Amino acid sequence: MIDTSIWLDFTNKKSEVELAQHVQELMARKQAAWCPMIQLELQRAGKESASALALIDQVLPCPGITPAVWQLAQQLAQACTSKGKPVPNTDILIDTTAQHHGCQIFYKNKHFDWLAEINNE
Repeated sequence: MIDTSIWLDFTNKKSEVELAQHVQELMARKQAAWCPMIQLELQRAGKESASALALIDQVLPCPGITPAVWQLAQQLAQACTSKGKPVPNTDILIDTTAQHHGCQIFYKNKHFDWLAEINNE
């Protein structure tokens, strides 16, 4: 699952060559996905990204946010609070959606490092 932090760089053409190539490879191998929370975050990306996002939406799978995902998200949010890690609920929801659907997350966001630590405890 490709996180918002990567899509923003990729669609705005600000990404490093290696990052852009990795996104393109994941898409070509049909190993890229996003989820409704990522789509929602990207709606605020601006007009420059809108056409690229519309094309991406046509080709990427979008695993749903099920009741089981919400339950995982609530548990992870409680764990974050008890560990003193201020992770935004949006990132928690993206993380638990990926977990539930068996996806890895491709990101440039320290919150996912914290979530990995908490998930592995």
